[in-house]
Amino acid sequence: MVILSSDLPVRKISFRGRKSNKMGGKKSTPTPPEDFDKPFRNVDWNAKELLKSQLSGFQFNHPGISQFRILLHGPVGAGKSCIINSTESVFKGRIVVKAEEETSAGKSCTKTFNPASPLIDSDPDFITEPRPDDKVHCLVSVVPAASISQMAEDVIQKMKTVRKKAVSLGIPHVVLMTKIDCLGPLVKKDLSQVYKSRKIKEKMEVCSQRLGPPMKCIFPVSNYYEESEINEKKDVLILMALKEILFGFVKDYFEDGNI
Repeated sequence: MVILSSDLPVRKISFRGRKSNKMGGKKSTPTPPEDFDKPFRNVDWNAKELLKSQLSGFQFNHPGISQFRILLHGPVGAGKSCIINSTESVFKGRIVVKAEEETSAGKSCTKTFNPASPLIDSDPDFITEPRPDDKVHCLVSVVPAASISQMAEDVIQKMKTVRKKAVSLGIPHVVLMTKIDCLGPLVKKDLSQVYKSRKIKEKMEVCSQRLGPPMKCIFPVSNYYEESEINEKKDVLILMALKEILFGFVKDYFEDGNI
């Protein structure tokens, strides 16, 4: 994050009387309100149990598929492990920590691939003919909302390279935009205002421009970081994103014959 500041002394100047036309006395443009009059996406905040039921019962009738594989990727500290734990927490009804989370700056607990040492076909773990169960069924990029604008270009390019390869294989791509409650008091105070927030929409637009996916493939979520109890609105946002991933993108991937 870059902060620009000035240490130059400033002299206050006051003008009395009428503003001269030569000075171009124009009215200042009012700052737009933090929220829209209407949400740009509709959310049923009372649908938590219905969403849980739908997701728990989701099945795809294919003899070669026993589980759905979703590949999470993103920069260190974006919330990849945390989204796994948050999802577990939603379905358990209590805060769960299964995937290890690393709070130390610059350190990741998830898998880091080394481009200098790629997986080759002579590797004992290399699968020459992957079964439907072995394939990735959806690519999910995890990015922090507050810092998407400042993410290093080399990181963005790496993520776009992965996305390009996934798309070429017919694998759907979705973005989970995390840490939305860090964008300002409106959403921090009340998560139900997420789709009325101008800042949220602006960050979604930046995310779309930098990474490539359309806005409809970007889902703002708020993970469990410091809470000790379940939050209904956090749960609904996570469940909504999961429903779109499974019932929309993954299902379409299967039905399009990509397995």
